[in-house]
Amino acid sequence: MNIENKTIKTYSYALILGFFTIVGAIIIYFLIISPLYASTQKSGNELETKEKKYTELTDKKNKLDELKDKEDELKQQASIVSNALPKEEEIGRLFIQLDGLAKLSNGTLKSVTKSAGNVTSDTAELGNTGINKTVYSLPLDLPTYFDLKTFIAESRSALRLFSINDFNITSSSAGALTVNLTANSYTRN
Repeated sequence: MNIENKTIKTYSYALILGFFTIVGAIIIYFLIISPLYASTQKSGNELETKEKKYTELTDKKNKLDELKDKEDELKQQASIVSNALPKEEEIGRLFIQLDGLAKLSNGTLKSVTKSAGNVTSDTAELGNTGINKTVYSLPLDLPTYFDLKTFIAESRSALRLFSINDFNITSSSAGALTVNLTANSYTRN
C-alpha cells in the first residue's frame, strides 16, 4: 500500500503541478502575451498610419517645391512682360528704343507725337486686360529703302512692344526717304 500511496501522491502532485502550469500559462497569456500582442498590433497600425501621413506630407512638400519653382519662373516671365509692356509713365524708354532703331538704320527720328486716332483703352480689341493701346506718329528720315527695311526688320526684336500700323513714304530728288509711321504702343495700367 505504500507504493499505491506514493503513486497517488505522485499523481496528485503531477495533477496539481499540471493545473498550476495551465492556470499560470493562461494568466501569463491574458496578462502578458495578449496585451503585448495588442500593443504590438496597435504600434504597427500607428506606424503604418504615420508612414502614410509622412508619404502624404512628403508629396505635399514636393508639390509646394514645384509650385515655388513655378512661382519663380512666373516672376521671371512677369519681369519680361513688364519690360515689354511698361507702365504709362515709363513710355519714354520706348521712344529711346525707337530713336536707337532709327540710328541703327542710318536714320533720324524727328519726333514722336500721339496720333489723332489715339485709343486709350480699346476694349473691342483688348477687353478688360488692363492693357492700354496708344497710337503714335513717327516721322523718320532715312537715306535709302534698305535702311527703311532694316528699321522695320529690327523693330520685331525690340524690347518694348509696339507694332507698325501704317506708313507713308516720300522721297527727295537725292533718293532720301521721309517716312511717316503710325505705330501702336501698348502699356499696362
